[in-house]
Parts: sequence; structure tokens; C-alpha cells
Amino acid sequence: MLVDILDRVHAPAVQADYLIYTNIDIGLWPEFYVEVARRIESGFDAFMIGRRTIGTEFTAPEQFEQIVA
Repeated sequence: MLVDILDRVHAPAVQADYLIYTNIDIGLWPEFYVEVARRIESGFDAFMIGRRTIGTEFTAPEQFEQIVA
């Protein structure tokens, strides 16, 4: 459960400044973590990144350029 994950962040043994959570069914852009790091380095304390729904006609990794166009 999500609450278990969030509780672990506050455990004494965990020394993390940030928690990045995403659902398993979300496909991340190749630059996702680079962009997250950039925003953290810019001084944001918290931020949310929304999702983008793509059409069902895209079914193959080779179509990535079309998806992001």
C-alpha cells in the first residue's frame, strides 16, 4: 500500500531528501529523472508532474517519436 511506502520514508534508517513515486503502468520519458533532478536543484521543495494519455493507435516502441511529437 502507498501508506507503507510513505511510512518507510520516515523510518530512522532511511536518509532520503526526496521521494519519487510513480505507478507501475506509467511509461516515463527518457529525460524524466534528469528533469526531476533539474527541478530539485532549482530549489523546489515539492512539485507534481502530470500524466499524458496517448492514443491506442500507438502500440510499438518504434512509434516513440510520433508519440512525443
